Amino acid sequence: MAEQGESKKAAFVGGAVFLVIVLGIVGWGTTRSRPVSTPASYVLFVPGNKIYTCKVPSNWEDVNHLKSDVSGLGRFCSGRGEIVIDSDMLGSLMADISRATAAAGSGIPMPPGLNLPAPKPAIEDAHDMDEKKGEMEFKNYHEDAGRTWTGPFGEERFSEFTGEKGTFGGDMHGYRATMLTRDKRVTVWCWCPESDWTTLKPVFGDIINSVSPGTGTG
Repeated sequence: MAEQGESKKAAFVGGAVFLVIVLGIVGWGTTRSRPVSTPASYVLFVPGNKIYTCKVPSNWEDVNHLKSDVSGLGRFCSGRGEIVIDSDMLGSLMADISRATAAAGSGIPMPPGLNLPAPKPAIEDAHDMDEKKGEMEFKNYHEDAGRTWTGPFGEERFSEFTGEKGTFGGDMHGYRATMLTRDKRVTVWCWCPESDWTTLKPVFGDIINSVSPGTGTG
C-alpha cells in the first residue's frame, strides 16, 4: 500500500510539473504573439557605460536583466518586435586595424599597371562584422549592401535585413546600424514581424538617428 501511495504521489507531482511547463510555454507564446505596440512617446536611454544615448519607445518593455555600470547593452521588446543596442571594443579595434592598413597602403608605391583595390573604410569593416551574427540569429537571413551616412558619430552605416525567427518561424524585417567612437563600436538592431514593418520602419529609422555620443569614456 505504501508503494502504491508513493507511485500515486510521484505521478501527481510529475503531472503537475508537466502542466506548469505547458502553461509556461503557452503563456510565453501568448506574450510573444501580442501585437507590436506603436510607440506613443519616447524616453531617453543611457546605458551603464554611458558610451551613447538614444531614444526608445516608452511603452516597450525593458528586458535587459544584466544591467551594470560597465554594460553598454539596452534591449526593449513589444510582442515580437525588438530593439537591441550595444557597444563593444572588438569592433572598434578591428576598425583601427582597417584604418592603419589603409594608411600604410596609401604610402606604398605600386608597380606600373598594378592597381590594387582600395581598402574598405573602417566603418564598413566594423559594420560587416555583424553580418554573421545576423545569419546566426535569423534563419534565411538576407541583408542589403548597406549604406553610409554622416551622423553624430561621423561616418555611420546601416543595412536593411529580412529573416525568420522563433520556434515556429515567422518573417521578420528590420534595420541594423553601426557607429564608431574613439575605442568602442556601437551597434543597433531593430526588427519586427513583416506585417508590422510598414508601421515601424520610420520608428526604427528615428531610433537609429537618435543614437548620439554619451559622456562615457570611449
